[in-house]
Amino acid sequence: MRNLCLFLVLTGLLLAVGAPKQGQQDVAASGTAEALSPVGTRLLCSWVTVQAKPGNTGNVCVGASDVVCASNPGIELEQGWSHTYPPMDRRQHYDLRDIYVDADTNDDGVGWVCYQ
Repeated sequence: MRNLCLFLVLTGLLLAVGAPKQGQQDVAASGTAEALSPVGTRLLCSWVTVQAKPGNTGNVCVGASDVVCASNPGIELEQGWSHTYPPMDRRQHYDLRDIYVDADTNDDGVGWVCYQ
């Protein structure tokens, strides 16, 4: 039932917003947060879902630029878990340069999808 509800919500969002963008971000060194968007690349989205890669060895943590799994975990995700930043109205957006990920283990990471 939960998956059906999520599908209906996401389908409604797809109809209400522009084309999806997607990507991946791995953390080269545990304890060093990495932005979802490449350095200098502005990517504005009305909502964002971040999912820990199923093959990760440890947990990943999502948050602001100071996110560190060991001491300031933000939103902690186990393998395959996801977090969706709630939809914003058309005047506000998430900037993927401002959403960061850290990992318990080097080279673990996340996949993400957003809608503009």
